[in-house]
Amino acid sequence: MKNRETNQRSIILEELRKVTTHPTASDIYEMVKKVLPRVGLATVYRNLDFLEKKGEIIRLKFNFQKSRYDGNIEGHAHLVCKCCGKVTDIFDVADIKIKSEQLRNSGFKPTLEFIEIPGLCKKCNKIYR
Repeated sequence: MKNRETNQRSIILEELRKVTTHPTASDIYEMVKKVLPRVGLATVYRNLDFLEKKGEIIRLKFNFQKSRYDGNIEGHAHLVCKCCGKVTDIFDVADIKIKSEQLRNSGFKPTLEFIEIPGLCKKCNKIYR
């Protein structure tokens, strides 16, 4: 049983790391089903929880939508559209490491190094001007 779980876990991680769309667990389930047709949704949830606890993925829990997952654990920011829910990675944020260092120096140990920047994406900004 353990080998099967490890195989499922590695495929879930591999499929998540192939995309930059920050999929939900249901989206990941649909992706993994193409590789492992007999995988169950509960198995995907269980393995996503495990991978998050191990620090191999990031779970993004925004106030207005379902949890989303990111296979890129390098420090970066997420531009989050409050209208359509689109999440975009942005890596050119010079302050990320500085702010994380300031947090560490203050005695606070961050568990993740990412920033969420809410706003409106280009498409929604045109619609709601």
